[in-house]
Amino acid sequence: MTIEEARTLIGRLPLSAGPQRWVDLGCGGGTFTLALAELLPAGSSILAWDMNAFALRHIPDTHNGVRITTQQADFLRAPLPTSLDGIVMANALHFVKDQGILLSATNKALAEQGSLLLVEYDTDVPVHTWVPFPVSFQRSIALLPQHGYSVPERLGARPSAYDRGDLYAAFARRVASSNPR
Repeated sequence: MTIEEARTLIGRLPLSAGPQRWVDLGCGGGTFTLALAELLPAGSSILAWDMNAFALRHIPDTHNGVRITTQQADFLRAPLPTSLDGIVMANALHFVKDQGILLSATNKALAEQGSLLLVEYDTDVPVHTWVPFPVSFQRSIALLPQHGYSVPERLGARPSAYDRGDLYAAFARRVASSNPR
């Protein structure tokens, strides 16, 4: 997927005015990191995490006036930054067996009314090692509110390159009054 295609997929993401702090968990080569940078106001920052140091080398330090800091990290083990305006998980959540634990941790890392941007395959059928724990959009509607998020809003979809359901983007806010598990 190109950066332009990723930007189109997430382009309806509601963003506040003014600089923001985001983290991209499992960013890979940075396709969604850069797409998000094109949507964020100048002066914002994105922390791009991935376990693959080689993939991180291809992500620039700045893009569209947004500062990008890369870090080789396992988001399941490393402590998340706090008071974030947003968290991106693009093709990452489907690798996590206990998704509830991760979603509760991401919820706690967000500022009040912080955003979660989720990009996943719209299927409930595991696909070998590529999508072992799928999160269809329908499943995200049940899963996210259980861990302190609003009911997700579908931002966009596009056919999957793997013919396993569409790839969708969804957005949910941290619900401040929630008490995630």
